[in-house]
Amino acid sequence: MTTPVTKIDGEVVVGLDRKRDFYDLIVVGGPAGLLASIYAAREGLETLIVERASPGGQAGITERLENFPGFPEGITGDELADRLTTQARRFGVEILEAQEVQELRLDDPYRVVLLGNGGEHCAKAVLLATGSRYRPLNEPGERELIGINMHYCATCDGPFYKGKEVLVVGGGNSGVEEGLFLTRFATKVTIAEFTPQLKASQILQDKAYNHPQIEILTNSEVMELRGQRSLEAVLLRDLATGEVRELHSSGVFVFIGLTPRGARAAHVWMSAQCVNPPVIA
Repeated sequence: MTTPVTKIDGEVVVGLDRKRDFYDLIVVGGPAGLLASIYAAREGLETLIVERASPGGQAGITERLENFPGFPEGITGDELADRLTTQARRFGVEILEAQEVQELRLDDPYRVVLLGNGGEHCAKAVLLATGSRYRPLNEPGERELIGINMHYCATCDGPFYKGKEVLVVGGGNSGVEEGLFLTRFATKVTIAEFTPQLKASQILQDKAYNHPQIEILTNSEVMELRGQRSLEAVLLRDLATGEVRELHSSGVFVFIGLTPRGARAAHVWMSAQCVNPPVIA
């Protein structure tokens, strides 16, 4: 057997997190990457997945998915991620969790993936399926309260608000779904939507409007989050009347869309000055 390529601080390390010197394919990303790895492994390609968090990405921390084919009653994000991971491993896919890709290099005929812990992994091809990140409000007070009373994941942080009132910003599918989930803990959930009506699917709108713990405010824009070490108030402006109101919610959950991570991935790859780029999904 040849010497493993994994390196930590310049020294070769044989670890449990990898088994081969080189791979046919390294996939960087979440659920799309898992699906791609299954297809690749079934074609006999030795495949490694590098995931910055846990397998399944944002789908894995979604409370419930009701539009994924094959599950008429819906499925939790956690269960779907577990199933995809189990299926990928069944075909021999290796998975590195909680690893951030820092750099991609070309060492013909291989691509070299450098991780934040100093590890290096080689492959004939790299597939970037890096997904997206939640879009922030970019309003005064938001940055100071992130992780305190400002959140982007109801599944992760919702339990901290048992018996309290919370504000959800965003009336699309994600916002309404997470708002419904938060009613498990919060006594009241206010959903604030920028446009004159919710943008979520009709079935989700019906659930929200008929839920006794949910109040919906359309034509509402967040102007400011007040508070230093904790949230004290949220200023909302009614876009129809211009009236400004103050909400005293204990926490704010933001779901106003996503920003692709592809730009960052492309930048990392271009910095390698490679002539033959990988596939970017």
